[in-house]
Amino acid sequence: MKLVIVALGIYSRVGGIERYLQRLIQCMAEDPGPGAVEVVILWDPPDDLPAAAGRVGFTACHANKLRFALAFMRSVLRLKPEVILFGHVLLAPLAGVAKLLSPKSRRLLLAYGVEVWGQESRRGVPWWERQVIRRWVNRIVSISQFTADRMREYYRLPADMYSLMPCAVDIHSAPATTLKRRRTGQRLLTVSRLVERYKGWHQVVRALPEVIQKYPEVEYAVVGEGPLRPELEALAEQVGVADHVRFMGRLSAEELERIYADSDVFVMPSSGEGFGIVFLEAWAHGLPVIAGNRDAAAEFITPQVDGLTVDPGSSDEIAKALLHLLQDPSKAHRMGMDGYKRVREQFSHQQFCGALQRLLRE
Repeated sequence: MKLVIVALGIYSRVGGIERYLQRLIQCMAEDPGPGAVEVVILWDPPDDLPAAAGRVGFTACHANKLRFALAFMRSVLRLKPEVILFGHVLLAPLAGVAKLLSPKSRRLLLAYGVEVWGQESRRGVPWWERQVIRRWVNRIVSISQFTADRMREYYRLPADMYSLMPCAVDIHSAPATTLKRRRTGQRLLTVSRLVERYKGWHQVVRALPEVIQKYPEVEYAVVGEGPLRPELEALAEQVGVADHVRFMGRLSAEELERIYADSDVFVMPSSGEGFGIVFLEAWAHGLPVIAGNRDAAAEFITPQVDGLTVDPGSSDEIAKALLHLLQDPSKAHRMGMDGYKRVREQFSHQQFCGALQRLLRE
């Protein structure tokens, strides 16, 4: 299989779409089949990218759009690839260029989340973008049915254009099979960049006073950094829970493993997730999850089995869900272990690579 990958954004950072693309390319590097894989990336400087691995090569264009376009065209002309995957909807116009340069190539577009929902920053979907995708893209690879449905709503594209390929996580070791025995208190955890307001931290902070009344030693750990941190810190002060909220910033992989292992409940009542890799990470560590019921999380979380879903705009519902899990540690533990079983059986790296291979063979 010959393949050209085009990824918009900063491929080397830790956001969800970048991690998805990193795993996708890792699967291609591990595939023993013949062919070349070239990754052409717009924003990254060369020093931020990994070295070429096996048949995978990288071209970093360091925000130079002309260089990016030329590198892409050279790759298409040289390889005449069987498949070209565009990692962001804003790159869809290059599908027309690809069709001219290599008419037999199949052109795939990744649909991850809010970038295909006509979000406010884009002020809707331009008519020409809809026509570009309809005419020049052969298949859309969506990470969830929720994302596919929202994209169909905005782009008015036929349902048979979509294939699903959910996110995945690595499972390094099984979580503890016995209940955690913390010395004091309980720990609630959210892991997210502090950028998008739809993640739900504000409502969790507002829910804490009710939780603290019954569990005065509870701690809410927020892992991640971003421009909304000062606003969240001010809100915690305003609500009177600053002593119970711990902003931990960015953590190393080892530190993140420890905080997952030492937490009791993962809570992120978001309203705009295209999937939510962090819920899989929480399950991989045996944690029950609390998520919003308005986005893709509700698609794969089974309430009262491996997690709870709540109205992301209701701090009262969030507080009740937190208390429900904290009051019954045995049930919370069973839910976390059911989540771990689901990750192992449905969302592992092996399942992801298998789905990718099937998609590329179509």
